[in-house]
Amino acid sequence: MLYARQRRTLPLWAALLLPLLTLLLGFTAGRLSAPKATLAAALAPASAHLLAASGALDIAGLEGTRAAQGNAESRAASLRAAQTARTAVLNDASLQQLYPDQTATFIARLDEVDRAVQARRDPATPLADARAALRTLTERLRAASR
Repeated sequence: MLYARQRRTLPLWAALLLPLLTLLLGFTAGRLSAPKATLAAALAPASAHLLAASGALDIAGLEGTRAAQGNAESRAASLRAAQTARTAVLNDASLQQLYPDQTATFIARLDEVDRAVQARRDPATPLADARAALRTLTERLRAASR
């Protein structure tokens, strides 16, 4: 024999099927090892924003009572805290999409707090209304994430 016999090559169908099968197995393994997505995990950032807004409301209340007595630094701090609470809620798109009415109510109550502080009135009543609106928003979010 003058020439060596050539080995058999892989059939074309097997050469095309092997990378496709490997890709399918990799995809399946990736999906099976991924953590399960839950609504609670998706709403966790919104819950954190509501917690930040609650803390800012507490500061606005403490500084607002001093601002009503004429303390300019407390007035500025109260306005900053109300702005922080507003920003915390408005920066979360899921809150605005899921609860537009409650979010708008909370923002309106914060506007009342701002007006009371700027007019050097005691912001206790508007703050109580803002806290009630925030509590409603928080309760709805907790109910949705269960």
